[in-house]
Amino acid sequence: MMKGFTVSEPVARKLKALGFPQDTYFQLVNGEVWDQTMQSDYEIPRTTPPRDTWLAAYTAPELGPFLIKAEKQMGGKLMNDKMVKHLVGIAEFKDEAANRAKLLIYLIENKLIAL
Repeated sequence: MMKGFTVSEPVARKLKALGFPQDTYFQLVNGEVWDQTMQSDYEIPRTTPPRDTWLAAYTAPELGPFLIKAEKQMGGKLMNDKMVKHLVGIAEFKDEAANRAKLLIYLIENKLIAL
């Protein structure tokens, strides 16, 4: 897995369950990260799971627009004291994609923003 570059499989599953689009540059397929250029090269009809089971392996930059939308929905108060305390509790050193995803998951699950 590309730790720190794409989200982990559990986080990707959570994002999918919350309704995040699945059209990212990287996809998680059988626990491996495939990029768009290699998907057709590695796809083997008999062994590759159907594309609708693949998970979006979001990168930090791909999650950025969702954070901008969240900031607007919260009236510019995304980084208030409560949010900073929550972030300190979930932050993973050198894993920007996971940190952004976990913040978005928290905001949606706590009905602070809508996707």
